Amino acid sequence: MFIELDNLLSANTTIDSWYDDGCLIASEILSDFSLNDWEELSNQVLNKPIEWQRKIAYCLDNECNEYELNILIDLLNTNDKELFEICIDTLRSFPIEEGKKLI
Repeated sequence: MFIELDNLLSANTTIDSWYDDGCLIASEILSDFSLNDWEELSNQVLNKPIEWQRKIAYCLDNECNEYELNILIDLLNTNDKELFEICIDTLRSFPIEEGKKLI
């Protein structure tokens, strides 16, 4: 599943098509992730282009799990203002109690 997600996030799309369709498809893929997929994503995310990172950060509120939280925290260490803002916005969608438990 990671390869499928990687291909989707690497595709050249318009902003409209990403927010209309791409992020929904990415969320569906993430919901089918295995532990190995999460590990692969965690290991690869910081090596990906900034646009790829922005796209994944936008989608990481699907399960509100520990992997998503850790990836978002890793992505916060950026000089890219847009990526930073996306991470903060996505973190806001985590349920407060669940977020406290994960932290």
